[in-house]
Amino acid sequence: MPRMPATWRIPVRIIAVITLILCAPAAAKEPPVKLDVVVGFHGVYRAGAWTPVYLTLQSATPRAVLIELSMPHDASHTMRITSLASVSADAATLAMVAPLPADLQLASVVVRDAASGRALTDATLDRSTAGARFASDFDDLVIGFAGGITALPPRIELGNLSGATALALGALPANRLPAAAVAYDSLDLLILGAPDLARMDLAAQQAIADWVYAGGSLLFWPGTDPLPAASPIMELLPADVGENALAAIGPDMLQSFGLPTRFARLPVRQLAPRPGARSIAPMGESAAGFWIDRGLGRVMILPFEPSALLMQGQGAHQRLWRPIFARLVGEARIAETADGTNMNAFSNMNAYLSGFGQNNAIDAAINLIGNIPGMGRFGFSYVLVVLLGLMIVVGPVDWLVLNKLGRQPWTLYTTAGWIALVTLGAVYAGSLLRSGDLHLRTLELIEQAGDRVVARSHVSVIYSPRTQRYELSGPPTAWWRPGSAQMNYYVGGGLKQNVAFRQSAGGNLPVPASIPVWSMRFLRGDEIAPPDAPPWIHADLSIENRAGKPFLTGALRNAGSVAIQIDSLTTRAGAASAVGAIAPGASLALNLPLRPSATVAPNDDPTPELGQWAASDAARAIAIDPQRQSRLTRRLTQEPDVPPIVCVVATTAPEPASPLSLVGQSPKVEHRRIIRATLPLRSEVTP
Repeated sequence: MPRMPATWRIPVRIIAVITLILCAPAAAKEPPVKLDVVVGFHGVYRAGAWTPVYLTLQSATPRAVLIELSMPHDASHTMRITSLASVSADAATLAMVAPLPADLQLASVVVRDAASGRALTDATLDRSTAGARFASDFDDLVIGFAGGITALPPRIELGNLSGATALALGALPANRLPAAAVAYDSLDLLILGAPDLARMDLAAQQAIADWVYAGGSLLFWPGTDPLPAASPIMELLPADVGENALAAIGPDMLQSFGLPTRFARLPVRQLAPRPGARSIAPMGESAAGFWIDRGLGRVMILPFEPSALLMQGQGAHQRLWRPIFARLVGEARIAETADGTNMNAFSNMNAYLSGFGQNNAIDAAINLIGNIPGMGRFGFSYVLVVLLGLMIVVGPVDWLVLNKLGRQPWTLYTTAGWIALVTLGAVYAGSLLRSGDLHLRTLELIEQAGDRVVARSHVSVIYSPRTQRYELSGPPTAWWRPGSAQMNYYVGGGLKQNVAFRQSAGGNLPVPASIPVWSMRFLRGDEIAPPDAPPWIHADLSIENRAGKPFLTGALRNAGSVAIQIDSLTTRAGAASAVGAIAPGASLALNLPLRPSATVAPNDDPTPELGQWAASDAARAIAIDPQRQSRLTRRLTQEPDVPPIVCVVATTAPEPASPLSLVGQSPKVEHRRIIRATLPLRSEVTP
C-alpha cells in the first residue's frame, strides 16, 4: 500500500483536527431531550395570573426527568416550580401552571435527569420559544377559545377595544384544555365553540364548571353533532339543547349584519331555557340564546355558530358581539370613549381598581396575621458592635501579632480569614440562638355563592426564632405562591428571595425551606373548591320599603362549626355594618335600616363593604381575587335587572388550630377566617 508523502501528513492532520473541532459543537448542540413550549392559550395570557404552560418533550432514550420552571414573582421573590415527568421517543405534552411575569424573557424552563440532576435541555420563555404574543395586565380583555375539529375562533370586534392593546383571543385544541380550575385564572371569558363534549376530558369539563362557579364567564354554542345526555358542561348550561333546526331571519336583520340572503334560514339548535335563564337575542327572537348566573360566574349559550356568519359592512361584528360581551364581562369593560379612540391603560377604572385591590387585599391579610409578639429584631447596635469588633481585630490586634511574629505579609490572608470567621460565626449563631417562639399564623378567605363554597385563599406566615428548615403542610389542592403586596409583574432585576415549590396535577405545594433567624415567610395558596364544599351561611332575607327607606328583614343562619361575627351586609338598596354574632347552628333575626352604599363608577371610590378601601383589614382582605371582586361589584352596582343578591361578610375569632401545619414542629398557632357569602334575596323593593 503506497504511503502518504511526508509533505502531506502535517496538512492532513491539521485538517482532521479542525474538522473534529468544528463538528464537536454541532454534535453537542443536539440536546438529549427535545423541548417545545407554548404559553397560555397559544401565547395569550395575563401577567401574574395562574397560566398553563404546555411542554412537549421527546427523548430517544426513555428516562425520568425533573422539570424546573423559574420566574420572578414580584419585587422581592422569584419562584422555582418543579415537576416530575417521563419522556420517551414518542412526543408527549404535559401542562404546568404558573403565575408568569409580563416579560417572558425573565422566565425559563430547565429539563434535568431525575437521577443525576444533570441539565438535559433548557429554554427561555420568550416569544420565539413559547409562542407568546400577548401579556396583559388587569385592564385588558383576555379570551380563550376551544372547539371542535372544524370550529374556528370567531372574529370579535368591540369598537375601540378591538385593538391589540385591549383585547386578545387565543385558541387551544379542546383536548389540551387544562384539568386544573386555577389554570383558567388568566381568562376574562372562555368560549367553547361546537366542542365534542362526548370526547372532551371530563376532568377538564369539571375544572371549567368549578372555575365558572368561582367567578368565570363561559360562552358556549353547540355544533350539529349529538351532545351527551349529561356532563359537567351540559349541567352548567342555561338551556337544554334540542334538535337541529332553521331559524327565520328577517330582511332588516340580514341587512343590519351584512349577511347574504342564504342566511334568511339560519341553522340553529333548538333551545329550551332552564329555570332562572334569561334571553339574549342579538339576531332576533327566532335565534335567541340564553344566559344564567352560576355561583359568582355566568354562562351563555347561543343556538348558532357565530364563526360561520359571513358578516360584512361597518359595525356588523360589533352589533353582534357588544350585547354578548356586555352580559359576560360587563358594560364598563367594553365602554367606548366619546371620540372613539382607544382607552389608555387606566381609563377603565373598574378593572384597574380590581387589579390594585389585589395588592391592597394581600397587604390587609398580612396586617391581620403578621403582628408576631416577641419577635426579635436586628437593630443597628448589632451591626455597630460587630463592625467595631472586626475593626479592632483586623486592625491593631492583627498588626501587633503579625509584627511580633515577623509575618506582616500575611495580613492579606488573615484579614480575609477574620471576615470569613465572623460571617460563619454569625450564621452558626443564628441556628443556636432564638428570640421568642415559633409561630404559624394563617388566614382563610372563604368565598361562598348560594349554597356552596366556591373558592378559598390561604395566607400564612411562619416566624422563625432561629435559623431552621421548615416544611409547611396544607390542602393538597391549593396552588401556593409567595405572599407579597408588591405584585409588580414588570420588575425583573434586583436581589430577590427564591421560593421553591413542587407541582402535581392537583396543586402547587411549597417544598421544605430554611428560614433565617428572626425572619418571617409569607405564603399564599389559592384553591377553587369542589362542588360538594358545604356552605357557611344560609339566608332568608328580603328588602322592604318603609316610608321611602329600605329595610333588610329576615334571618341569617350559621351553618358552620364555629361562631361567626357578621361584619357587613350589602345590597343594591344599601348596606349595614356591625350586625352581630351567630353561634354555630343558630339563627339571627334581622330588621335593619340600610344606608346608601357608594357606587363603583369611573373616578369614584369603590364600595367600602366590598373590600377595596374599607376601614377594617378583614373587609379589605376578602377582595384578594380581582376577577371575583369585579364580578360581585358589577352584580351589586351595575346590573339592576339581574336577580337581587345580598353580600354577607363575616369573620371568626382567632382559633388555636389551623388546616395548615409545620411537619415535626409545635408552633404557636393562630387561625382566622373571613367569609364572604353571596346569597339570593327573596324580594327587593327599592325606594
